[in-house]
Amino acid sequence: MLQEQGITWRQAIDKTTQGPIATRWNVQGWPTVYVLDAKGVIRFKGSRGARLGTDVDKLMGEMEDRSY
Repeated sequence: MLQEQGITWRQAIDKTTQGPIATRWNVQGWPTVYVLDAKGVIRFKGSRGARLGTDVDKLMGEMEDRSY
């Protein structure tokens, strides 16, 4: 599915909301999308479609402005 949809970012799937990853990240349903910044801080949750691209572009712009 990842190749079919052209998804190139990392994925973590428990296949259930009761698994260790879902429990730690408080996932209530699938898909749950978290966008993390370069320091690993959750900056956006639930981004989809055009908004996901906008959120990622915002973080990429911040990376250009800072030295990580």
